[in-house]
Amino acid sequence: MSSKKASIIKTKAHLPEIYVYKKFLANLNFKTSIHQDTNYKKIDDDLIWFFAGIQKSLISAKMIIVDYRSRSTGFFYLTKDLVKIFINKSNLNIFAHKDLIFYLSKYILRKKTYYLPMGSFCNYKPLKKKYDFIHIGEISEKKTSNDFSDLIFNLSKKYKIILIGKIDKKNLKNLKKVKNNLKIINKNLPLNILNNYLNKSKFGISWYSNDSYLKGQISTKILDYDVCKLPILCNDSHVSYYTLNKYKIRNYFKYKKNSKINPNFFYKQSIKNLSFNSIFKTSTLYKDLCQLYSLKK
Repeated sequence: MSSKKASIIKTKAHLPEIYVYKKFLANLNFKTSIHQDTNYKKIDDDLIWFFAGIQKSLISAKMIIVDYRSRSTGFFYLTKDLVKIFINKSNLNIFAHKDLIFYLSKYILRKKTYYLPMGSFCNYKPLKKKYDFIHIGEISEKKTSNDFSDLIFNLSKKYKIILIGKIDKKNLKNLKKVKNNLKIINKNLPLNILNNYLNKSKFGISWYSNDSYLKGQISTKILDYDVCKLPILCNDSHVSYYTLNKYKIRNYFKYKKNSKINPNFFYKQSIKNLSFNSIFKTSTLYKDLCQLYSLKK
């Protein structure tokens, strides 16, 4: 049987889902290539899996899947999402939220529409703990609450902390004033290395701003912490609480200035399986694509 051709078109965003999809497509007998959305040229494909974004060039395939992994950001996030869904060419749309855009796709545009929640790509390992607290992901003026440096300064008086992810200049300058018990890795790490750092830590930190720029966003770091059995130290940002409530995560502690932290705070098992691999393989999307391309599950 000759292989079919597929392309995954990605944005600059960190998208570990790509490698799950690529493996899945290989099992469906697709030879898959990955392209940036900025330099993709029209080719003759059997299937295109496009991460929104707005399509910047004409694309053509027997099957065009548009994957809305996250909502747009900013004050006019809903307007941006509306523009995307009307402009982007697709046979099938995937959403991580059951919101207005999901129902618009399903009932007004009458596209094949699937719900596929966000998930974690990490896994738990019983490793010896080296750090008391870990924060993963971007630290920036827009995404991170402006009292983040104060939090780290206060925690560093008693606890060992590691920060992993890209940090903007302003926050980096403030964090470098913390002289003790702080390790900074100012870059994104490969998933296997990040996973080890998570499992060598006792607590995860989720510290978002309440800027409307982030309204309706899911915090994947919270999912990663939970999968690695880390109790979560968080502020009262809507990103944290939206994620905790949506996924029914119970192992968190809302921190206020001078709060006392119990370093023996125990992890509470989550109700849901938060692994993206598991979420995908048990989804209706997975089942229907297997059936469409005749793969026995």
